[in-house]
Amino acid sequence: MPKPEQDDISFIRHIHKQRGFEDAGYHFYVRTDGEVQAGRDIKFAGAHCKGKNKYSIGVVMAGNSAFTANQFFALYRLLEFLIQKYEINPDKITRHCDHHNTLCPGFQLSKAFLNDMKKKYT
Repeated sequence: MPKPEQDDISFIRHIHKQRGFEDAGYHFYVRTDGEVQAGRDIKFAGAHCKGKNKYSIGVVMAGNSAFTANQFFALYRLLEFLIQKYEINPDKITRHCDHHNTLCPGFQLSKAFLNDMKKKYT
């Protein structure tokens, strides 16, 4: 679990601005309690996955590998919202590690999770 002061989009925003970003690289941040916080304005390209930022929406969950049930529930609801609002094909939902050699995210976005999205929205 992240330290309490790290469980907020302001922590990511601060780190990313120190690295020269204009804002947080992610569009959405999911806190450990399941609250979804806005990061970078959705009308601007993110800075979360090199080579994929222009046409993607960046979502990050607080923590490295120990996530809460509230976070997964919030992630599911956020993805539902984004799929409907932006008419996203659920087949296009990917993880950072699908594009780069990284362990991010520290969990497997399961096939069952994605299949449920596909069943609902395709």
